[in-house]
Amino acid sequence: MTDFAVTKLGAKRVAIFFQNDQFGKDQRDGAVEALKNHNLQSVAEASYVPSDVDVSAQVVALKQANPDAVILGIIPKHAALFVKEAQRLGWKPKIVGHNTVADPVVLDLAGAEALEGVYVNLMTAVDSMDTPAVKNANKILAKYYPQTKPGYYPYLGMAGAIIIVEAMKRAGGDLTRAKLITSLESLGHFEPGVVPPIDWSASYHGGPKTFGYAQWKGGKLSVLQGW
Repeated sequence: MTDFAVTKLGAKRVAIFFQNDQFGKDQRDGAVEALKNHNLQSVAEASYVPSDVDVSAQVVALKQANPDAVILGIIPKHAALFVKEAQRLGWKPKIVGHNTVADPVVLDLAGAEALEGVYVNLMTAVDSMDTPAVKNANKILAKYYPQTKPGYYPYLGMAGAIIIVEAMKRAGGDLTRAKLITSLESLGHFEPGVVPPIDWSASYHGGPKTFGYAQWKGGKLSVLQGW
């Protein structure tokens, strides 16, 4: 997200808003390291905890630092709170958010106007992707879980199921934990379709090495680049 903000959006003054737990701190720490690689440092940082229902003080503090881009390492509810408060203040920095900002609940909570222009890092598909894998995933959701909108969490869950089923098939009968691990490590370059291709081996468990980007426009996600 930081590399995208700096290299693609031309950001020079970057602020970070993150969830104050391991999920958010990992993203914050990664952003700080990435900024160092560009000979930059964050101009401001602010955090929240999941139980917070108001982030207005944090938004005001970040605004006062005058960043030209803000990195969001957050979950859907607080993404909505952030963009709504920024809208109320008339503040329009470039915003680059974690894939959770692509989840449809953010649109439900924030509204299209507040989300307009926000960039999203894609580590899962979005429903506007015109691929066989995404179309099939949407069909499955519509059939078995019609109340659930396609988005970050459903696609992430599907990816886990696709990968584990493939590994179980490769492991064969008499499944054991050791055989499952060996099978997972044999996947190599594998394409679940609803997340970027994963790369797994005995020496590498990092998963995807490439990501996509989308932007909220008119209440819909416009894919800027795939993976």
